[in-house]
Amino acid sequence: KHTKKKTQKTEWAKLVNEPTVSKDGHHVELAANIGTPDDVKGVLENGGEAVGLYRTEFLYMGRDQLPTEDEQFDAYKTVLERMEGKSVVVRTLDIGGDKELPYLQLPKEMNPFLGYRAIRLCLEEQEIFRTQ
Repeated sequence: KHTKKKTQKTEWAKLVNEPTVSKDGHHVELAANIGTPDDVKGVLENGGEAVGLYRTEFLYMGRDQLPTEDEQFDAYKTVLERMEGKSVVVRTLDIGGDKELPYLQLPKEMNPFLGYRAIRLCLEEQEIFRTQ
């Protein structure tokens, strides 16, 4: 099993710099999702052409307070600089459901994945949204 996985990784490595084109000749953008600026390295090393989704909620997790505007600016700037002009889609804060913050008291809901989270949260908590 280990040898098979290693062989597959070797085969995939050969494709890193190959164009991403469909059988009928259409270019397909190869984009990756990231959670931190450090993830950009993996995108570029694996032939990524874009960041399809920068999941900014990870800037808010694993800490005891909201990130400052400067911390967020530095993180976003780092991603954009490392991507060197390639496309980056930034998703606004998507907390709730499976991602809770100990310093942000969210209401308990029967189905938190469909409730008070993401844009609903940001529109209600406009100071958090403006800072982001």
